[in-house]
Amino acid sequence: MSPCHANAKMLMSPMTLVENITLAGMTAGGIDDELEDIVSSNAGFQTGLLLDFPKPVVAATQTHPKLVLRMAILIMVLSGSLLDFLGKTIYTLMPSPRTSSESSIVGGWLVMILTLGSLLASAIPPWFQKQNRASVRENMERLLALQLLAASSLDVLVVGGRYLALMFLPPAVCAIMKASTQLIALALINHLRGKSLTIIQWSSLGGALIGDLVTSVAEMIQSSSEDNFVGGRTLLGIAIITLSGVSGACRNVIEEMILHNRNLTDGALMMLETGISACIVFAITLLVGLVIQFRDLEMTREVFMEQPGVLLTLGLFLIASYGKDAGHFKIVKCSTSLTSKLMGLLFPCGSWLICLGAYSLSRTWSTSLGEGWVAPESWIRLVGLIVMLGSCAVFINQASRR
Repeated sequence: MSPCHANAKMLMSPMTLVENITLAGMTAGGIDDELEDIVSSNAGFQTGLLLDFPKPVVAATQTHPKLVLRMAILIMVLSGSLLDFLGKTIYTLMPSPRTSSESSIVGGWLVMILTLGSLLASAIPPWFQKQNRASVRENMERLLALQLLAASSLDVLVVGGRYLALMFLPPAVCAIMKASTQLIALALINHLRGKSLTIIQWSSLGGALIGDLVTSVAEMIQSSSEDNFVGGRTLLGIAIITLSGVSGACRNVIEEMILHNRNLTDGALMMLETGISACIVFAITLLVGLVIQFRDLEMTREVFMEQPGVLLTLGLFLIASYGKDAGHFKIVKCSTSLTSKLMGLLFPCGSWLICLGAYSLSRTWSTSLGEGWVAPESWIRLVGLIVMLGSCAVFINQASRR
């Protein structure tokens, strides 16, 4: 006998039991077989126990998405902070080519390798999950295919532009400018779509942008004394990363529409979008290779094979790329693309801390990595990052309450 039966203080007749259940919104015809057996055997229990039983289950399902969202934010921020640093480290560890023309071609091959590798690292793992493949089979249709093609085309500009800009700008500058441009563009697009924000969210968004601006000013002051910062290369890098940010905002809107309006899992969307993007990049790489007759490709391959540090860094780069994309799609699924982009403003903070640590460890090496602490520019950047971190915390707290 169950505890409910043992603790019952009174027995009910079958008719009385049916009447109580009917008052609670049930009918005798809707009682399942197990309940009919209990009624027919005149087993007494309190109706309140039946009504109160599901409540703990509902509470558990309400807290689960919040935990998933926090874990996704943590994974995305850690991986995103590592990504720009590792990409720049690969460029730093590569031996200098003999001529500027050779340097440009080798750099181009590196951009293609990093872009294609990053996309494949995000596209392949989700294929091994059965739920993602089933979600694709159940939801694929013509409109979804067109949305995926548009998002994937924009994704090529986002990812390729990001790693191309790393050739001309420091990692922190790339992360700051891309996050700022993408966040502003995304906020404007969402405003045009009729998505409102609370006053506190608008204030935290403004605070994050102020912290972003302070950090950018500190970076400009520190880099203005370097010869390679002024000139066409810097302007080209700024233009590329700006295009990458605007393209990313448009892509995020399409991703949010797909995840919120369709029963498609975030893993399935990541698998399809990055897979299509990888095919596009491979086609572009093949076309460019045929035009230039794959010049200096062998030199690029030898560098990866002969430099263990480059190959190891590339492996870590692929892992970080998957972690960033997986976290991003999970955040969009559980919250909004604006939340994901605001959390992306933390990338410069993490990248900077990683650069400081790497510089301290590599000062005695033949090739130093990262960057050191420089006063007063580093103090200014620290203030900006603290403002940005606090603003992000306020925004995500408000988003979780809505």
